[in-house]
This record gives sequence, C-alpha cells and structure tokens, in this order.
Amino acid sequence: MQVFLVINPISGAVDESTRLNHYLKFFQSHNWTCQVHRTSGNEKTVDAVRQAIQKGADLVVVSGGDGTISEAATALCATEIPLGILPAGTGNIMARDLGIPMNTDRALDLLVNEHRICSMDLMKVGERCYALNVSIGFSATTMGTVEREQKKRFGFLAYLINVVINLTGARLHRLQVQVDDLIYRVRASEVMVGNTSLVGFRRMPRQLVILPDDGAVDVIISRALTLWDWIMVVVNFVLGIKSANPRFRTLSARSRIVVQSASPLTVQADGDVIGTTPVEVQVLPGAVRVIVPGNERNLVSELLRKAGLYRANRGIGAAPTGD
Repeated sequence: MQVFLVINPISGAVDESTRLNHYLKFFQSHNWTCQVHRTSGNEKTVDAVRQAIQKGADLVVVSGGDGTISEAATALCATEIPLGILPAGTGNIMARDLGIPMNTDRALDLLVNEHRICSMDLMKVGERCYALNVSIGFSATTMGTVEREQKKRFGFLAYLINVVINLTGARLHRLQVQVDDLIYRVRASEVMVGNTSLVGFRRMPRQLVILPDDGAVDVIISRALTLWDWIMVVVNFVLGIKSANPRFRTLSARSRIVVQSASPLTVQADGDVIGTTPVEVQVLPGAVRVIVPGNERNLVSELLRKAGLYRANRGIGAAPTGD
C-alpha cells in the first residue's frame, strides 16, 4: 500500500514534527509505505500529487485545512485514487461537513476501519478546483483581511472579528450573475457559490444543508449590509423563510456560474483570495473520491487485498506469511 501524505507544516495547533511522527508510526504499523510532501504555498502541491499518482500511489492523505484539501483535490479530480483527510486547519469545514472525526486517532482509524467512498463535487475556477465555496463581495474582502497569525491565535473567531470590522465598508454592487443558462441582473453585497453547508456542521436545520455530493451547488445572492441584516439572513435561513425575503435569494446550479461587475470585486475560494471579477465557476459533479464514515465498503481493504497485504483472519495490514 503506497500512501502519499500531504502535510501543511503551519496549519493547526499541533506542530508539524509531532503530527508527522504520529502519522508515520500509524502507517508503519499497517505496513504501508509513505512518501511525504510538505506544502509551501507556491502551487507545487498540485504537481506533487499528480506525480505521486503517476508513480503508483494508492491513497492520498491530507493533513491540513480546507485550502490544502482543495489543492490535493485538484490533482485527484477525475481519478480513481481516494482522498483521506486528517483535519488540521482553522475551520476544517469540509471535514466537519463530511463527518470526518476531528480527533487525529479516530481520523486515522477511519482509513482502515469501516468507511465508504463519497464522490464529492468540486468547483473549478481557471485551472484550480475548490471544495467549499467561491464568493464575490463582502466575504471575499473579509477573507483578504484575515492574517495567518490571527487564524492561529483565534481560530474560526478570527473570521468573525474581521466580519464585524469590515461591515462599515459593505455596500451593494450592480452584478450580472449567470446561473447555468439563466442571467440575473442584481444589486447585491455578496454572491456565494456553496458546495457545503455554510459553517461546516452536519447537524444543521434542513434549510442550511448544502450537500457536497448531489451534483449541484447553491448560489446565494445577499443584499445584507449591516450586522443586523446578516443576523437576519442566518435566522431566516434556519427558519426556512426564503420566499419574499428582501435580504437574500438562493438558486441552484449544475453546470456553471459567471459573475460580472461594473468594477473589479475581490473573489475568494476556500478561504484564499484568488483574484477579481469577472469570474466563472464550473461545477464538476462527483469529481473526487473521499473516504468518509459509513459501512458500504472499505476501499483500503480492497487495495490491500490486491497488494497481498490483507488477511481476513489477521486483520487489515497484516504482512503476508507465505503459507
């Protein structure tokens, strides 16, 4: 079993060496070979994962946050290689949305115990794929003001602090939003294309649930300007009051979304600023295979059987004895 481990050395509260030693010990205990790639923030991760696939990697495992997951997912798009996630970021929204344990040992155990394979949708902007959301306007501007040290010190609270700070500059923009074949001309403070639930919790009211594997994304157009407006947006979402609501509207897209503005507006994807409008988002249904909790089948076990490293009476990862 060949594992390609992508680790973000500056994410999470636990230092890189401690995390890495823990992972390597686990892989060795199951007789898995492991190649390690440390992210550097210069887009080399995508190429590194692609090269690992070409060299025969059976499984790609990511230890990092949502941005690191998106980089690996870009390389894994349209391949049969599964993705394992070891949450180690600030929000870990994708991991939470998929039900992946936040506890390191439990997340590792998921790789070898009962699990299923989720064919997760992705969103493509340019040559990169993203798993969580792409937004234009207020939230994108806010993301650009969050410093890495703030995230390490305050975690998810850092985003909320900057939301309040940036509210004074929020305003409505004239936008043209194309959703599949339909074109909308709107005045909005925010357009968000979401592939997951808004805050990454699985036990959300039905109205807040955005499924990452349903072949579609939600397009949320908001006119919220003040803190009270944003509070009411969330309240209305939770209560399911969507019709005749002046603060926001939701649409569904299965192909592409194009957002244009009179003047350039900041665009963010999965927490990182990626440019300005105009922007086109392509929907890629079932683009990447992710290991998630469940009991449909255990793909890792199947790979181990093919490699001759699985013995039903000895457990996963038992070395062949030659008998």
